[in-house]
Amino acid sequence: MIFMPGSIACPDSVAFIGNAALGRWFGVDPQNQFASPYLAMGNNPVMMVDPDGELAWFVIPAIVGAITGGINVATNWSAIQAAGGGWSSFGTAATSFGIGFAAGAGATLGAGAAAPALTAALGTGAASGAALGAIGGGISGFALGAGNTWMSGGGFFNGLGAGIAGAGMGALVGGVTGGTFSGVKSVFQGKNFWTGIPKGGQGPNYSNYDLGVKRPKLGSNFPQRDLPSVQNPINRASPNLGSNNDLGNIRIDLEMGRAAKGLTQGTNTVYRGLDAAGKVKYVGITNRAPAIRFGEHLGSGTNKALLRFEAIPGASNLSRTSARVWEQGLINQYGLGKNGGQLFNRINSISPIKWYLHGIK
Repeated sequence: MIFMPGSIACPDSVAFIGNAALGRWFGVDPQNQFASPYLAMGNNPVMMVDPDGELAWFVIPAIVGAITGGINVATNWSAIQAAGGGWSSFGTAATSFGIGFAAGAGATLGAGAAAPALTAALGTGAASGAALGAIGGGISGFALGAGNTWMSGGGFFNGLGAGIAGAGMGALVGGVTGGTFSGVKSVFQGKNFWTGIPKGGQGPNYSNYDLGVKRPKLGSNFPQRDLPSVQNPINRASPNLGSNNDLGNIRIDLEMGRAAKGLTQGTNTVYRGLDAAGKVKYVGITNRAPAIRFGEHLGSGTNKALLRFEAIPGASNLSRTSARVWEQGLINQYGLGKNGGQLFNRINSISPIKWYLHGIK
Protein backbone atom coordinates (compact mmCIF):
# COMPACT_ATOMS: atom_id res chain seq x y z
CA MET A 1 0.00 0.00 0.00
CA ILE A 2 1.25 3.47 -0.86
CA PHE A 3 -0.07 6.58 0.86
CA MET A 4 -1.00 9.13 -1.76
CA PRO A 5 -2.86 12.45 -1.76
CA GLY A 6 -6.51 12.07 -0.92
CA SER A 7 -6.03 9.16 1.49
CA ILE A 8 -6.55 9.35 5.24
CA ALA A 9 -2.82 9.11 5.88
CA CYS A 10 -1.96 11.63 3.20
CA PRO A 11 -4.64 14.30 2.56
CA ASP A 12 -4.75 16.58 -0.46
CA SER A 13 -3.16 19.50 1.36
CA VAL A 14 0.35 18.07 1.49
CA ALA A 15 3.79 19.29 0.56
CA PHE A 16 4.89 16.01 -1.01
CA ILE A 17 2.65 15.18 -3.98
CA GLY A 18 2.31 11.81 -5.74
CA ASN A 19 0.04 9.89 -8.08
CA ALA A 20 -1.63 6.70 -6.86
CA ALA A 21 -2.22 5.35 -10.38
CA LEU A 22 1.48 5.57 -11.21
CA GLY A 23 2.70 4.79 -7.71
CA ARG A 24 5.23 7.61 -8.03
CA TRP A 25 5.94 10.87 -6.21
CA PHE A 26 6.31 13.98 -8.35
CA GLY A 27 8.03 16.24 -5.82
CA VAL A 28 10.95 15.98 -3.46
CA ASP A 29 10.82 15.65 0.33
CA PRO A 30 11.00 19.21 1.68
CA GLN A 31 12.59 17.94 4.91
CA ASN A 32 15.22 15.85 3.07
CA GLN A 33 14.97 13.06 5.65
CA PHE A 34 16.28 10.17 3.53
CA ALA A 35 19.11 9.31 1.16
CA SER A 36 16.94 10.10 -1.87
CA PRO A 37 14.57 13.10 -1.81
CA TYR A 38 12.01 10.99 -3.72
CA LEU A 39 11.75 8.34 -0.99
CA ALA A 40 8.41 9.16 0.56
CA MET A 41 8.24 7.72 4.09
CA GLY A 42 11.65 6.18 3.50
CA ASN A 43 10.03 3.99 0.83
CA ASN A 44 8.46 2.08 3.73
CA PRO A 45 4.76 3.06 3.98
CA VAL A 46 4.02 -0.01 6.10
CA MET A 47 6.16 1.28 8.97
CA MET A 48 5.78 5.03 8.49
CA VAL A 49 3.17 7.70 7.76
CA ASP A 50 3.54 11.28 6.54
CA PRO A 51 0.19 13.08 7.02
CA ASP A 52 1.26 16.51 5.75
CA GLY A 53 4.17 15.65 3.47
CA GLU A 54 6.67 17.19 5.87
CA LEU A 55 8.02 14.94 8.65
CA ALA A 56 7.47 11.20 8.36
CA TRP A 57 7.10 9.28 11.59
CA PHE A 58 7.04 5.63 12.57
CA VAL A 59 3.50 4.55 13.36
CA ILE A 60 3.98 0.79 13.77
CA PRO A 61 7.01 1.05 16.12
CA ALA A 62 5.11 3.65 18.16
CA ILE A 63 2.10 1.36 18.55
CA VAL A 64 4.23 -1.67 19.42
CA GLY A 65 6.29 0.42 21.81
CA ALA A 66 3.19 1.68 23.59
CA ILE A 67 1.84 -1.86 23.99
CA THR A 68 5.16 -3.18 25.27
CA GLY A 69 5.46 -0.20 27.59
CA GLY A 70 2.06 -0.96 29.09
CA ILE A 71 2.99 -4.61 29.57
CA ASN A 72 6.22 -3.64 31.31
CA VAL A 73 4.30 -1.33 33.65
CA ALA A 74 2.03 -4.23 34.58
CA THR A 75 5.06 -6.49 35.08
CA ASN A 76 6.66 -4.00 37.48
CA TRP A 77 3.42 -3.05 39.26
CA SER A 78 4.60 -4.37 42.61
CA ALA A 79 7.73 -2.19 42.39
CA ILE A 80 5.58 0.80 41.43
CA GLN A 81 3.38 0.29 44.50
CA ALA A 82 6.43 -0.27 46.71
CA ALA A 83 7.75 3.15 45.68
CA GLY A 84 5.34 4.69 48.19
CA GLY A 85 2.83 6.39 45.91
CA GLY A 86 2.80 9.96 44.67
CA TRP A 87 5.53 11.17 42.37
CA SER A 88 7.84 8.31 43.36
CA SER A 89 5.39 5.72 42.08
CA PHE A 90 4.67 7.86 39.04
CA GLY A 91 8.39 8.07 38.26
CA THR A 92 8.81 4.31 38.57
CA ALA A 93 5.79 3.74 36.34
CA ALA A 94 7.06 6.22 33.75
CA THR A 95 10.49 4.58 33.77
CA SER A 96 8.90 1.15 33.34
CA PHE A 97 6.84 2.42 30.45
CA GLY A 98 9.88 4.05 28.84
CA ILE A 99 11.90 0.83 29.08
CA GLY A 100 9.06 -1.17 27.55
CA PHE A 101 8.49 1.43 24.84
CA ALA A 102 12.17 1.42 23.91
CA ALA A 103 12.18 -2.38 23.82
CA GLY A 104 9.10 -2.68 21.60
CA ALA A 105 9.90 0.19 19.26
CA GLY A 106 13.56 -0.83 19.01
CA ALA A 107 12.67 -4.42 18.19
CA THR A 108 10.22 -3.33 15.48
CA LEU A 109 12.65 -0.86 13.94
CA GLY A 110 15.52 -3.36 14.03
CA ALA A 111 13.52 -6.14 12.41
CA GLY A 112 12.02 -3.70 9.91
CA ALA A 113 15.44 -2.44 8.89
CA ALA A 114 16.71 -5.98 8.35
CA ALA A 115 13.59 -7.24 6.58
CA PRO A 116 14.40 -6.15 2.98
CA ALA A 117 17.83 -7.79 2.97
CA LEU A 118 16.70 -10.95 4.76
CA THR A 119 13.59 -11.53 2.65
CA ALA A 120 15.62 -10.91 -0.50
CA ALA A 121 18.21 -13.48 0.59
CA LEU A 122 16.02 -16.05 2.36
CA GLY A 123 12.53 -15.52 0.96
CA THR A 124 9.39 -14.93 3.02
CA GLY A 125 9.01 -18.30 4.74
CA ALA A 126 10.23 -19.76 8.01
CA ALA A 127 13.90 -18.96 7.40
CA SER A 128 13.48 -15.20 7.17
CA GLY A 129 10.71 -15.25 9.78
CA ALA A 130 13.03 -16.94 12.27
CA ALA A 131 15.85 -14.49 11.53
CA LEU A 132 13.62 -11.44 11.87
CA GLY A 133 12.00 -12.83 15.01
CA ALA A 134 15.42 -13.46 16.53
CA ILE A 135 16.54 -9.91 15.75
CA GLY A 136 13.43 -8.34 17.24
CA GLY A 137 13.38 -10.68 20.21
CA GLY A 138 17.05 -10.10 20.91
CA ILE A 139 16.70 -6.31 20.89
CA SER A 140 13.59 -6.39 23.06
CA GLY A 141 15.06 -8.92 25.50
CA PHE A 142 18.22 -6.90 26.01
CA ALA A 143 16.34 -3.63 26.58
CA LEU A 144 13.91 -5.18 29.06
CA GLY A 145 16.53 -7.22 30.93
CA ALA A 146 19.06 -4.43 31.29
CA GLY A 147 16.57 -1.61 31.75
CA ASN A 148 14.50 -3.30 34.46
CA THR A 149 17.63 -4.38 36.34
CA TRP A 150 19.06 -0.87 36.35
CA MET A 151 15.67 0.56 37.34
CA SER A 152 15.54 -1.73 40.37
CA GLY A 153 18.99 -0.55 41.53
CA GLY A 154 21.24 -3.17 40.00
CA GLY A 155 24.81 -2.25 39.03
CA PHE A 156 25.99 -1.62 35.51
CA PHE A 157 27.46 -5.08 34.98
CA ASN A 158 24.48 -6.75 36.60
CA GLY A 159 22.23 -4.92 34.15
CA LEU A 160 24.52 -5.77 31.26
CA GLY A 161 24.46 -9.45 32.20
CA ALA A 162 20.68 -9.40 32.56
CA GLY A 163 20.45 -7.71 29.16
CA ILE A 164 22.62 -10.33 27.47
CA ALA A 165 20.62 -13.13 29.08
CA GLY A 166 17.38 -11.44 28.02
CA ALA A 167 18.69 -10.99 24.50
CA GLY A 168 19.53 -14.68 24.23
CA MET A 169 16.15 -15.80 25.52
CA GLY A 170 14.34 -13.19 23.42
CA ALA A 171 16.18 -14.23 20.27
CA LEU A 172 15.36 -17.89 20.91
CA VAL A 173 11.67 -17.28 21.57
CA GLY A 174 11.38 -14.72 18.79
CA GLY A 175 13.16 -16.95 16.29
CA VAL A 176 10.98 -19.97 17.03
CA THR A 177 7.79 -17.90 17.06
CA GLY A 178 8.63 -15.89 13.95
CA GLY A 179 9.83 -18.92 12.01
CA THR A 180 6.79 -21.00 12.94
CA PHE A 181 4.33 -18.24 12.09
CA SER A 182 5.93 -17.38 8.74
CA GLY A 183 6.38 -21.03 7.78
CA VAL A 184 2.81 -22.03 8.63
CA LYS A 185 1.49 -18.95 6.85
CA SER A 186 3.46 -19.92 3.74
CA VAL A 187 2.09 -23.45 3.81
CA PHE A 188 -1.49 -22.19 4.07
CA GLN A 189 -0.79 -19.97 1.04
CA GLY A 190 0.49 -22.92 -0.98
CA LYS A 191 4.13 -21.92 -0.67
CA ASN A 192 7.31 -23.61 0.51
CA PHE A 193 7.55 -23.72 4.33
CA TRP A 194 11.15 -22.51 4.54
CA THR A 195 11.42 -20.04 1.64
CA GLY A 196 7.86 -18.89 1.03
CA ILE A 197 8.35 -19.53 -2.68
CA PRO A 198 5.17 -20.56 -4.54
CA LYS A 199 4.91 -24.23 -5.43
CA GLY A 200 4.38 -24.99 -9.10
CA GLY A 201 2.46 -21.84 -9.96
CA GLN A 202 -0.26 -22.39 -7.37
CA GLY A 203 -1.41 -20.55 -4.29
CA PRO A 204 -3.41 -17.43 -3.45
CA ASN A 205 -0.42 -15.18 -4.10
CA TYR A 206 -1.02 -15.68 -7.80
CA SER A 207 -3.54 -13.58 -9.65
CA ASN A 208 -6.70 -15.37 -10.72
CA TYR A 209 -7.17 -13.65 -14.04
CA ASP A 210 -5.96 -15.01 -17.35
CA LEU A 211 -3.23 -13.19 -19.20
CA GLY A 212 -4.08 -15.00 -22.41
CA VAL A 213 -0.58 -16.42 -22.80
CA LYS A 214 -0.18 -20.19 -23.11
CA ARG A 215 2.83 -22.00 -21.72
CA PRO A 216 4.83 -23.85 -24.40
CA LYS A 217 5.46 -27.54 -23.69
CA LEU A 218 7.54 -30.29 -25.24
CA GLY A 219 6.63 -33.70 -26.57
CA SER A 220 3.08 -34.43 -27.61
CA ASN A 221 1.94 -31.16 -26.08
CA PHE A 222 4.46 -29.03 -27.96
CA PRO A 223 2.59 -26.30 -29.85
CA GLN A 224 2.39 -26.91 -33.56
CA ARG A 225 3.91 -24.06 -35.52
CA ASP A 226 3.43 -23.82 -39.24
CA LEU A 227 6.43 -22.83 -41.31
CA PRO A 228 6.15 -19.09 -41.93
CA SER A 229 4.83 -18.22 -45.34
CA VAL A 230 7.20 -15.55 -46.65
CA GLN A 231 7.91 -14.25 -50.09
CA ASN A 232 11.65 -14.47 -49.64
CA PRO A 233 12.65 -16.91 -46.92
CA ILE A 234 16.32 -16.32 -47.70
CA ASN A 235 16.08 -12.74 -46.37
CA ARG A 236 14.19 -13.86 -43.26
CA ALA A 237 16.53 -16.72 -42.42
CA SER A 238 19.97 -16.29 -43.91
CA PRO A 239 21.02 -13.55 -46.33
CA ASN A 240 24.06 -15.55 -47.42
CA LEU A 241 22.40 -18.63 -48.91
CA GLY A 242 22.02 -17.28 -52.40
CA SER A 243 18.77 -17.68 -54.32
CA ASN A 244 18.05 -21.27 -53.35
CA ASN A 245 14.68 -21.19 -51.57
CA ASP A 246 15.09 -24.78 -50.38
CA LEU A 247 18.23 -23.83 -48.48
CA GLY A 248 16.37 -20.91 -46.97
CA ASN A 249 13.55 -23.15 -45.77
CA ILE A 250 16.07 -25.63 -44.37
CA ARG A 251 17.66 -22.80 -42.41
CA ILE A 252 14.26 -21.84 -40.98
CA ASP A 253 13.59 -25.47 -40.02
CA LEU A 254 16.93 -25.65 -38.23
CA GLU A 255 16.29 -22.45 -36.30
CA MET A 256 12.82 -23.64 -35.29
CA GLY A 257 14.34 -26.96 -34.19
CA ARG A 258 16.85 -25.19 -32.02
CA ALA A 259 14.11 -23.07 -30.51
CA ALA A 260 12.03 -26.19 -29.79
CA LYS A 261 15.00 -27.93 -28.21
CA GLY A 262 15.45 -24.97 -25.88
CA LEU A 263 11.87 -25.22 -24.58
CA THR A 264 12.68 -27.88 -22.00
CA GLN A 265 11.93 -27.55 -18.34
CA GLY A 266 14.34 -25.44 -16.34
CA THR A 267 14.58 -23.12 -13.38
CA ASN A 268 13.23 -19.87 -14.84
CA THR A 269 10.12 -18.04 -13.68
CA VAL A 270 8.26 -15.23 -15.45
CA TYR A 271 6.88 -12.52 -13.19
CA ARG A 272 5.12 -9.18 -13.34
CA GLY A 273 5.03 -5.98 -11.28
CA LEU A 274 1.77 -4.13 -10.64
CA ASP A 275 1.29 -0.55 -9.51
CA ALA A 276 -1.00 0.65 -6.75
CA ALA A 277 -3.97 0.54 -9.12
CA GLY A 278 -3.27 -3.09 -10.10
CA LYS A 279 -1.95 -2.20 -13.56
CA VAL A 280 0.90 -4.31 -14.95
CA LYS A 281 3.93 -2.04 -15.27
CA TYR A 282 6.81 -4.49 -15.58
CA VAL A 283 7.46 -8.07 -16.71
CA GLY A 284 10.64 -10.03 -16.20
CA ILE A 285 12.43 -13.38 -15.89
CA THR A 286 14.50 -14.84 -13.08
CA ASN A 287 16.29 -18.16 -12.68
CA ARG A 288 16.53 -17.71 -8.92
CA ALA A 289 13.92 -17.78 -6.20
CA PRO A 290 11.38 -15.13 -7.29
CA ALA A 291 11.31 -13.61 -3.80
CA ILE A 292 15.00 -12.78 -4.11
CA ARG A 293 14.50 -10.96 -7.42
CA PHE A 294 11.43 -9.18 -6.05
CA GLY A 295 13.45 -7.95 -3.09
CA GLU A 296 16.12 -6.57 -5.44
CA HIS A 297 13.51 -4.60 -7.35
CA LEU A 298 11.93 -3.25 -4.18
CA GLY A 299 15.29 -2.04 -2.93
CA SER A 300 16.49 -0.70 -6.29
CA GLY A 301 15.39 2.91 -5.82
CA THR A 302 14.03 2.89 -9.39
CA ASN A 303 10.46 3.15 -10.67
CA LYS A 304 10.12 -0.59 -9.98
CA ALA A 305 10.64 -0.11 -6.24
CA LEU A 306 6.99 0.79 -5.64
CA LEU A 307 5.48 -2.10 -7.57
CA ARG A 308 3.92 -5.28 -6.17
CA PHE A 309 5.57 -8.31 -7.76
CA GLU A 310 4.14 -11.77 -8.31
CA ALA A 311 4.92 -14.84 -10.41
CA ILE A 312 2.79 -15.51 -13.49
CA PRO A 313 0.51 -18.54 -12.99
CA GLY A 314 2.04 -21.59 -14.67
CA ALA A 315 5.17 -19.72 -15.75
CA SER A 316 7.65 -21.48 -13.47
CA ASN A 317 10.26 -24.21 -14.03
CA LEU A 318 10.79 -22.96 -17.59
CA SER A 319 13.88 -23.04 -19.76
CA ARG A 320 15.40 -19.69 -20.63
CA THR A 321 13.99 -19.84 -24.16
CA SER A 322 10.50 -20.70 -23.01
CA ALA A 323 10.61 -17.95 -20.38
CA ARG A 324 11.68 -15.40 -22.99
CA VAL A 325 8.77 -16.44 -25.20
CA TRP A 326 6.43 -15.83 -22.28
CA GLU A 327 8.04 -12.49 -21.51
CA GLN A 328 7.87 -11.28 -25.09
CA GLY A 329 4.22 -12.26 -25.31
CA LEU A 330 3.52 -10.09 -22.25
CA ILE A 331 5.60 -7.23 -23.64
CA ASN A 332 3.57 -7.33 -26.84
CA GLN A 333 0.34 -7.45 -24.84
CA TYR A 334 1.07 -4.45 -22.62
CA GLY A 335 3.53 -2.52 -24.78
CA LEU A 336 6.89 -0.90 -24.11
CA GLY A 337 6.65 2.55 -22.57
CA LYS A 338 8.83 4.09 -25.28
CA ASN A 339 6.32 2.88 -27.86
CA GLY A 340 3.31 4.28 -26.03
CA GLY A 341 2.67 1.15 -23.94
CA GLN A 342 2.33 0.84 -20.17
CA LEU A 343 5.47 -1.11 -19.25
CA PHE A 344 8.63 0.20 -17.62
CA ASN A 345 10.55 -2.36 -19.72
CA ARG A 346 12.86 -0.69 -22.21
CA ILE A 347 13.64 -3.46 -24.68
CA ASN A 348 12.13 -6.59 -26.18
CA SER A 349 13.08 -9.98 -24.81
CA ILE A 350 13.28 -11.47 -28.32
CA SER A 351 14.17 -9.52 -31.45
CA PRO A 352 11.09 -8.88 -33.62
CA ILE A 353 12.78 -10.47 -36.62
CA LYS A 354 12.72 -13.82 -34.74
CA TRP A 355 9.18 -13.69 -33.38
CA TYR A 356 7.87 -15.96 -36.13
CA LEU A 357 10.22 -18.70 -34.99
CA HIS A 358 8.37 -18.87 -31.68
CA GLY A 359 4.84 -18.20 -32.89
CA ILE A 360 4.90 -14.70 -31.41
CA LYS A 361 2.64 -12.10 -32.95
